[in-house]
Amino acid sequence: MRRWLPATYNVLLFLVPALLYPIMGRFIGEPFTEPTIVELTVVPAAIVLGGNVAYAVRAEHGDSGVVDERDLRNIHTALAGTGVVLLGSLVAVYVGYATATRAAPAAVDYIAVAGVATVFAILGGTELQQRL
Repeated sequence: MRRWLPATYNVLLFLVPALLYPIMGRFIGEPFTEPTIVELTVVPAAIVLGGNVAYAVRAEHGDSGVVDERDLRNIHTALAGTGVVLLGSLVAVYVGYATATRAAPAAVDYIAVAGVATVFAILGGTELQQRL
């Protein structure tokens, strides 16, 4: 039976490369200033697929195949820290717009709604899971 990487690994393998293109565009400039849909979705998906295939091959040959619990804990901590930083950054964006007496763009509102809804969904879901 083939083994695949845990979901948290796959999430990071997808999101980090997808975000690197816009980030590099901000700091380096051309050719990263306007990433295409392929660079934002297909390339990260190929990285996830390649990572899972390599992991499965190594697991079959006995070279690896065991995901370290410390790695998972570290990834969960990194994801939680990232969430806190992003939500704090959204507050800073709102403060910046309020200082300039301008309304924040609707895109910022949608990102804030997604962030807060995610927090409540995870908290509510884990609370239900613990009570059942």
